[in-house]
Amino acid sequence: MNYFLVDYENVNASGLKGVSSLSEEDTVVIFYSEKAETLTFGLHRRLNESKATISFQRVQTGVKNALDLQLCTYLGYLVGQNAQSPAAYYIVSADQDYTLICSYWTRRKVNVSLILEISATAAPEDSVPTVPGTPTTTEEMETLLKALLPEKYKSHIPVVAEIIRRCKTKQVVSGELVRIFHQGADNSVPSEIYRSIKSILPS
Repeated sequence: MNYFLVDYENVNASGLKGVSSLSEEDTVVIFYSEKAETLTFGLHRRLNESKATISFQRVQTGVKNALDLQLCTYLGYLVGQNAQSPAAYYIVSADQDYTLICSYWTRRKVNVSLILEISATAAPEDSVPTVPGTPTTTEEMETLLKALLPEKYKSHIPVVAEIIRRCKTKQVVSGELVRIFHQGADNSVPSEIYRSIKSILPS
């Protein structure tokens, strides 16, 4: 059983890419606020085509990170509800703060991952496309990234590993790094991360 908790305010329609291919065993919960409460006709059609259970949570705003807080609270509720049943939980967002939540639950043997879009789970969960001779599992990849990335970027490791896992070329990896880690017109962070990992990326 898979649960997808979508930070719609953060990813919008792009985070729901792949929703139409989900099964009856999957549940998608879309968290939204007045900042993002519209659906395109295309997205509405894909949601209707999906076999997954789809629900919406309109969050109460008024404090900083209101959506994040309510999404994490709901995640804890789901984990408690499924304590006796195996389940995988995916937070769909580009917000790196969620990596702390993933680490918290991972230490407690609960499978919680941060992904950028639902389609990221289409490939085998432990599959990481790399050049020959590099790690082939997510755990091994994260261990390698700890050695490659500068200390100031260690908190980004789960997100970087996920980008490498789902992007097939260096160019696509570079573009995703810029999309997620750029700060205004400053691309120094994604550029430095890219230089650090370039040697392990596919052509």
